[in-house]
Amino acid sequence: MADSKSVQIASLFRCQLRYCEFCHWRDSRRIFRKYFRRLLACVDEGYRLAILTLTIRNLSSIRSQDYDRLSQNLKMFFQHDLFKQHVYGGLSRIETTFNDNRQEFHPHIHIIIAYRACISQNEIKAVWKALTADIEDYEPSDSPAAQASSRSTWIKKIEFNKSNPARIRKAIRGALNYVCKFNPIASPEAFANYYCATNGKRLVRAYGGLRRRFVRALDNQWPLS
Repeated sequence: MADSKSVQIASLFRCQLRYCEFCHWRDSRRIFRKYFRRLLACVDEGYRLAILTLTIRNLSSIRSQDYDRLSQNLKMFFQHDLFKQHVYGGLSRIETTFNDNRQEFHPHIHIIIAYRACISQNEIKAVWKALTADIEDYEPSDSPAAQASSRSTWIKKIEFNKSNPARIRKAIRGALNYVCKFNPIASPEAFANYYCATNGKRLVRAYGGLRRRFVRALDNQWPLS
């Protein structure tokens, strides 16, 4: 038996960077725990849920200003009358993937929205086109693609049976995991570009009712499981 006095405890080092797969997972769980209950509360109040994806054209390099502009466009997106009338709130994440074959970055935004009334695809496209008019003159397409050369919009309703609580939880869990998923960039040069462009940026934001303080009072009313 080893002498207890000779036993040493090594501390587990955590870099606490979102670019690390381990630390990204920890941060994702924090987001999950915070918004899982809030989305359950929205469903309980009669709201429907959907995942909305917005993209811009692929870029050969990315800058800090590109993410500032995307954040500003997203803020204006939720401030538009079309969404103020129909959307209760949203949880968004700016995600970036890299195509090594084409040497292109693919910035895009995934949003879980809670809404009362449906918004047509054409109306969403028109708003996003107007907000990103300074980027390019391409027409937005109807669905996103990793190789997209132009802006696109896509919305899909999160399906679940309201009479089945387990199905509701499963659907919300799947949506949050999709938005918070980890996307590593293997190319060292591309990763360095991405790191410099996003360092210090808030890539996850809540809007409307999902971020207001009064919603926090609901956080303890819905269990995580």
